[in-house]
Amino acid sequence: MKVLVVIDGLGTGGAERSLAELVPFLKARGFELAIAYFRYRRPGVEDVLRKEQVHLRRIGGRTWITRCIRLRREI
Repeated sequence: MKVLVVIDGLGTGGAERSLAELVPFLKARGFELAIAYFRYRRPGVEDVLRKEQVHLRRIGGRTWITRCIRLRREI
């Protein structure tokens, strides 16, 4: 099963850390994961996710509408 996770950014917050901890568990059970995020943040969990070979896709844009259109294309 393919899963696209959409998250605001890959910083150091609780949601980001929880996601990074869930990735190995989900991959071990056969899920194909991709993560779309809007904001680039350092430090964060990006390196951990790259080590897990998760497809990361930054969705850029100046306005919320632009980001929504680009996210729709990614889906």
